[in-house]
Amino acid sequence: MIRRRISESRFAIYWWFFQVITVLSVVSVVIWLSLIPKCPTFTVTDLYVPALGSHSSTLEHDEVIRNTSVIINLEISNPNKRMGIYYDDIYVTLYYDDLVEGNGSIPGFSQGRERITSRKVLVNADHQQFWRETTVENTDIRVALDSAVRYRRFRWKTEHYQMAFEGNLRIDPHGNLTEKNIKLHKRH
Repeated sequence: MIRRRISESRFAIYWWFFQVITVLSVVSVVIWLSLIPKCPTFTVTDLYVPALGSHSSTLEHDEVIRNTSVIINLEISNPNKRMGIYYDDIYVTLYYDDLVEGNGSIPGFSQGRERITSRKVLVNADHQQFWRETTVENTDIRVALDSAVRYRRFRWKTEHYQMAFEGNLRIDPHGNLTEKNIKLHKRH
């Protein structure tokens, strides 16, 4: 009888330890999953080439284009419910036929949780072949973004996380995007 009580009490202790460890494990996993930051999303909402706009759309092939700027409207979204994001400078590069067409940047800023921020980037594109072909037909270009971010969890900031995004855009001969709201994807 005494031997049976001892074995039952041992079983109860082991069972209690198992339950405590299981509950602690589940709580740890839930807390860990809630603290994993989600990467921000970047969307090109609009792009405009002033040199190809209204009055300049009748340019001849050999005419020199003086205004070589490209204006890109970006929408930056923070999907995190419990974390703010601190962005370092965001560097924007335009590519045409895998050649660097121009560069621009957005100064660093902070973004609250679940916020959407709009920014304009002015890129100076000075490759003459790009301008010749853009005035004649739709032109495909690639936009690349590079930056580093830190996430704010409670009152602490995380280490820097490097980010690289890119997307393909098509410009019509009037200097506008043929398709709006193009989401950029992670570059590997």
